[in-house]
Amino acid sequence: MSLSQWIVRLLGPAITAIGVRWFFNYVFEHRFNEFLKNLNEEHVVLQYPRAFFWLGIVGMVFFTFLFIKNELLWLKTCIAFLVIASLYIVWISTVLRVDIFKKQDYFLYRSLFGITYKVYYSDCLYYYFKHDRDELNIVTKNKTYKVDYHFMEGIELVSLLNQHRVIYKVDNKRIGESKNKKSVLYLQKRTKQWNKNRRYKR
Repeated sequence: MSLSQWIVRLLGPAITAIGVRWFFNYVFEHRFNEFLKNLNEEHVVLQYPRAFFWLGIVGMVFFTFLFIKNELLWLKTCIAFLVIASLYIVWISTVLRVDIFKKQDYFLYRSLFGITYKVYYSDCLYYYFKHDRDELNIVTKNKTYKVDYHFMEGIELVSLLNQHRVIYKVDNKRIGESKNKKSVLYLQKRTKQWNKNRRYKR
């Protein structure tokens, strides 16, 4: 094996790790900036950062190129799965969204199938968090709406759920009681900070 091949093998994982770290730092910085921008906005849109869209596009082009170049069946199968995963990232970052109106008694939820639902807070029975999936689940009489609060800054939605007295339920099946208490305290702290900053901005 030549020296250049050894260098590629050594630097490849390091460059990949740096790229992944940079991507997630960018995403969380973007999410925080969106949070600050939305403090004084009446209409807030919750959706995946635009970086996810471009990540999916780059992944589709790259893995499609690998799919065409490789001839091994098992490798083609693995690469095809990565192409589909990249397409899924593009789809969710384009379609999935939640529109919140801070002076209205409802929010709009657009599902993965592109269907938009008008959800009244009065129809919400309760909400809870699935911490193993980073999901905010809002349960109504007919349907459960899921929001990825890890990447979609949903503190405004939680604050409005609390304002309209929607019950918060602890998901004891998924996590322990101590972790739930920490999550509730963190949520209360973020909500107070959001309300305080909103009053200050006005």
